[in-house]
Amino acid sequence: NWAFAKKENICKICLAEIKQIAEKQVIVFLEEKKDTFGLYTIQGFEKTNNLYVTDDGGWLSNYVPAYYRMQPFNFLMDSNTNNLVLCFDENTKLIGKNLEKDHSYPMFDKKENPSPELLETISLSKKFLESSKETANIVALLADLNLIEQWPIKLKFEDEEKQIDGIYRINQKKLYNLKSTDVFTLFKNHGLELVYSQIISMNNTTYLKQLHYQLKKFSKVISKDKSLRDQAIERQQKEEIEEVNNLVNDLLSDD
Repeated sequence: NWAFAKKENICKICLAEIKQIAEKQVIVFLEEKKDTFGLYTIQGFEKTNNLYVTDDGGWLSNYVPAYYRMQPFNFLMDSNTNNLVLCFDENTKLIGKNLEKDHSYPMFDKKENPSPELLETISLSKKFLESSKETANIVALLADLNLIEQWPIKLKFEDEEKQIDGIYRINQKKLYNLKSTDVFTLFKNHGLELVYSQIISMNNTTYLKQLHYQLKKFSKVISKDKSLRDQAIERQQKEEIEEVNNLVNDLLSDD
């Protein structure tokens, strides 16, 4: 169940998973601080809405980013010892004593050793951390080569047009005009894999826009005092939303 990610419209990703991400999702660069970029997948055009997460916690794609699959755990560096420490968010609802057994697993076995599921999550977290370091080096190289440009995305509605700013992509014109030595450097550092995955993933913007338009189409402001007619209309709208979600799910799951 991915309901915990419902309000997250971006997710950090790494090189190790980029091919799977590029199949159905949109890969972008975001400026984390001045002239420093990170690699992300964009999951919605509003800050608190992940269009890939359904109302029942399902995921509208054949791949869930590693960052979500390793939650609520993450490795942080101990400033005193310079050792990695496995941590978890104290405010998470993903860890508890009274979770449903069918939808959870124990952290430790009867001998107080880490459970197989926890060990698997720890392993995924380590791999994500290692790949993230390599990813950061590649993205820095792309920035040094001036290959990252702004990518304004426009959303058109019946009564308005909205532009989404702050998103970056590969500048294909500059890519094609690179010196052969720079191309070889990218190739040697797995940079070309990242570059072309990002370019290919931009085709998935259409899917994301469709999800956004459908959400806006069926989102209605309903007053607190509803008549029986209003309640009937609301139920009908919910049924229509479920039908659209099923159709979109089939579309995005089609290999």
